[in-house]
Amino acid sequence: MFRIVVRIIALALCVTLVASSAWAAGAYLYENGTSDLGTAAAGRAALAQDASTVVGNPAGMIRLDRSQITGSMYTIIPSMQFDHGAGTTTSGGNGFNAGAPIPSLSVVSIPVPAGSLFYVHSLSKDLKLGMGVASAYGGGLNYGKEWVGRYYVQKAQIFSFTINPGVAYRLNNWLSLGAGFSVNYALLSQTAAVNNLADRLPDGRLKFKADDWGFGGNAGVLLEPNSRLRFGLTYRSPIDFSYADHIKFTNLGPGLRRALERVGVLGGETTLDQTNPQTVMASWYYAVTDQLALMGNFGWQNWKQYGDVDVTVSSETTRSATSDAHFRDTWHQAIGIQYRLSRPWLLSAGFAHDSAPVSKFHRTPTAPYDENLRYGVGLQYDWNERVTVGAAYEFLDLGDAEIANLNRGPLAGTLQGDYSSNHVQFIALNVIWKF
Repeated sequence: MFRIVVRIIALALCVTLVASSAWAAGAYLYENGTSDLGTAAAGRAALAQDASTVVGNPAGMIRLDRSQITGSMYTIIPSMQFDHGAGTTTSGGNGFNAGAPIPSLSVVSIPVPAGSLFYVHSLSKDLKLGMGVASAYGGGLNYGKEWVGRYYVQKAQIFSFTINPGVAYRLNNWLSLGAGFSVNYALLSQTAAVNNLADRLPDGRLKFKADDWGFGGNAGVLLEPNSRLRFGLTYRSPIDFSYADHIKFTNLGPGLRRALERVGVLGGETTLDQTNPQTVMASWYYAVTDQLALMGNFGWQNWKQYGDVDVTVSSETTRSATSDAHFRDTWHQAIGIQYRLSRPWLLSAGFAHDSAPVSKFHRTPTAPYDENLRYGVGLQYDWNERVTVGAAYEFLDLGDAEIANLNRGPLAGTLQGDYSSNHVQFIALNVIWKF
């Protein structure tokens, strides 16, 4: 009985948690509103042009000739609309505007504000200290209460932020090293409908809400063979989170209530142990002329580990199971360009591609992304020798994210379809202050 209930209820919830926090990361969100939004993050580990490098590649702080603060304010505009196909077996409507905090009957999304702040302190030309604070957004997924996939998810939200101090040291004229550690907070909340078909009653509802602190680190290397060429390599460690809550059920039928009580899900504590992925990124930057520079990335993210989540239900007895969301490791490539229009003006553009973290045969409505395509453009203006202001825009295409006959038990039904609208826009203003 435990396996049946966990598969229908706890496992479905587990997948919701896995994907909702992945949504906050993108299938890996590089966007924090800084100037490299304009290159779609191309060259991030080698650019080292402002204080955000404390997170992008801490070794890059060595290239900053003096102390500086980099701050950004940006907005995230998601637009996702699911259209169910003939293979869907449950009743209900399409999932409209899933990326917005409030569902509507259109694909016009509600902007979500966010921001970030970075500081680098120059102790000497060979030793730098830094600190980065990046804020995720308080949005998520909201399909509404009556859509066809309501037994998988109705709403999934996340709020998170990271504090990342770091240090960099120059070993010689061409080699610099950097390292840091991160303190990460995450708050997850998700709801789903519960099918009371056996009791011939209207739907019930479940809600899980929990938070946790996780700790990790990052390290980087910067190679500068000459004044025009540099290479960066950066690594970010996995981060473990443990989310624990008493799942809250409402309007359960008597038969399902008795089953949940017997296995301890009702009244017991459910814990989900999850590991955010480790990542590696290699970047290059080449100044072709004094006006023109090219840059690029190649990276890897360990999403396979992220998809393996341990589920523990503790009441009078303790039972455990492992959920496999069938995530797979992803690969990242990016190419970008910067062109100095005139002395105060710098134009940036870039493109990036990330492979899909999950196939259509295992994709769920809480992980509504396929291959990721990013298109960025940005403009910076040197106000004076101490202050630079900039604006950037990026379009993130998440693909049609087809869901091919998803079925996690008779109570959830079969979900099939794809997304006619599935993208996120980022609009940012940023400032660099050197002192």
